[in-house]
Amino acid sequence: MASSIQTLGHASLLLSDSQGAPLLITDPWLIGSAYWRSWWLQHYPSPEELANITQVKYAYLTHEHPDHLHVPSIRKIGHDTTYLCPDLPDVSMSGFLRDEGFTVKTTAECEWMPLNHEVSVLSLSLWNDDSILLIKTPTTLIINFNDAKPNKKIVARIREIRDSINCQKVVVLSSYSPASMVNSFVKDGTRVHVKNKKDYVEYLNGICTALKADFFMPFASQVVFLRSDSRWANEYKVSYEDLQTWWRTDCQLLHPYSTIDLETFAVSFVAEADYQSREAKDLPAIIQQEETEAASRMNPDDIKNLARKFGSSRWFSAPIFSKGIGFLCNDQALMFNPWNGKVKEVSRGALDRASFWLRIPPQSLKESLMNGHFGDLGITMFIEINLNGRTNSRLVCLLFVLLTVDDYGHMQSIANFLRWMNSTVKRTLMSSPHIPMPN
Repeated sequence: MASSIQTLGHASLLLSDSQGAPLLITDPWLIGSAYWRSWWLQHYPSPEELANITQVKYAYLTHEHPDHLHVPSIRKIGHDTTYLCPDLPDVSMSGFLRDEGFTVKTTAECEWMPLNHEVSVLSLSLWNDDSILLIKTPTTLIINFNDAKPNKKIVARIREIRDSINCQKVVVLSSYSPASMVNSFVKDGTRVHVKNKKDYVEYLNGICTALKADFFMPFASQVVFLRSDSRWANEYKVSYEDLQTWWRTDCQLLHPYSTIDLETFAVSFVAEADYQSREAKDLPAIIQQEETEAASRMNPDDIKNLARKFGSSRWFSAPIFSKGIGFLCNDQALMFNPWNGKVKEVSRGALDRASFWLRIPPQSLKESLMNGHFGDLGITMFIEINLNGRTNSRLVCLLFVLLTVDDYGHMQSIANFLRWMNSTVKRTLMSSPHIPMPN
């Protein structure tokens, strides 16, 4: 039986060895949902596929977002798998997994690690607490970008690796659809778009051309949004048909949920008509989540946590969003004053005088503040960001970046900040990382 790669779930790449045994899986999200019952898989693995995955030797986790670090799926796989985590500063997923009793190994930065006598992997950490995984097999260089958006220097360095090693084919995997707040903005009752569908496809055309890739596997975008307050986002997903419409490179565009034989390079895929959806079965869980949201309310401790969170970026928000930042949680209106760092309850009408305000479900907001992952809310598709006056949507996006940097603890102390700057920001934004050739 030949070695192969197969895409599953959302951002799961399954590499089988030359005997057909599962060797490596990335970011296993294979069951259930993510982001407060908002995200669900387009196609769920069969029971036979799940049983096979439980035998996998290694699992690589690119970053901490719950559609990549999906705890229910990890528990489903079990404790016989070794989990590989990138060397990201202040990121806690390796510690969390060890506390759960899993075997964890932190991959040395920019060093090739052998998985067996034929396959090696290399992890490259980026400034945004994400990572790229390179996989070298006897016939193929596999480049897993997942959600990472590397700069041209990093792409050029990977191209040098691609040109210098003896491999028959190059396979690129990357997300291809919005997984952020770019379509969540509203002004005067009309949705405002930061990027359009074509932008995402053109980016991939450039990446595949620069790397002289042979295959592109659609990846890390295989979701549907099923909460009543996130279903709107399905209209703005980049589909396979959109990829086909704007595909302008010689690289072969594969279907979602494809399998490549790494000896013959024969390709097969799951037809959309055969996708295994769980929408009807899991509708009660969605209804329960929405009922919990509807009954929830921000209490004084929650409001203090909200003030503490947004207070971390007062130096940025005070001059930029001087009229304040509002929150509408069901019928409860709150306003953050960036000048004094306080949050207070206000009338609904007061939100229209803020620089911008967010319509946000209270239970999700409470939990994100408690868990220290407020930035995740920008990905859920169920928050609505209302712009007032001349407020620039890109500056709101930048504020969420700063809040996410604070989530990961990079701003908690000068030592943390300097470590983050030296370990990833400087190396992946300001210079070109050294990526050695594989043996």
